[in-house]
Amino acid sequence: MEQSRRIIKLNNKGQFAIEAVLLMTLFIGIFAASMNTLKKKQFVQKLTDTSVAKVKNLSEYGTWKQNCKAMKGGSSQTAANCHPNSINRALSSDPQ
Repeated sequence: MEQSRRIIKLNNKGQFAIEAVLLMTLFIGIFAASMNTLKKKQFVQKLTDTSVAKVKNLSEYGTWKQNCKAMKGGSSQTAANCHPNSINRALSSDPQ
């Protein structure tokens, strides 16, 4: 009887390691599944697209706006039309 208790006691030594490996496998599986779902739904891209575009427009054209009315004779409505240098101004030498 004493010997069977001793064998059981010795077998419990590796149980922590086995459970740790099983938990790591479970958490890695959950992490991989959630990353796959986020990648399919393009969650990060949707989250950052608008803010990146705004910062890009601010650095390139000096405005937070996404698009502006086109200049006279122009057909495109882009943020480049918002830049102060592209605004039609009334000059004193060229009255309208």
